[in-house]
Amino acid sequence: MDSYAQVEQSVKQILAKQSKRDVADIRPDALLAQDLGLDSFAALETAFELEEKFSIQIPNEALSSVKTVKDIVDYIVEQSKDKEDAGEQATSI
Repeated sequence: MDSYAQVEQSVKQILAKQSKRDVADIRPDALLAQDLGLDSFAALETAFELEEKFSIQIPNEALSSVKTVKDIVDYIVEQSKDKEDAGEQATSI
């Protein structure tokens, strides 16, 4: 699994591209809509990129619950951990 810092850096790179900002300007506490200016279309594009990058599925209800960069990173780390745990259980049976 990627480390938290690696996930955070990848998320920041994707958000920087979507928001047309420098990666260094993307803070963990930045609000996606207010601080980064991501509208609903940009949020969907970002979700698709994140799904592809991290090989996860992000349901619509999860999209509506994330408000900050940190929320996204935490969600991806948790999903990756759950996916890893499920894989370990499947191989141990």
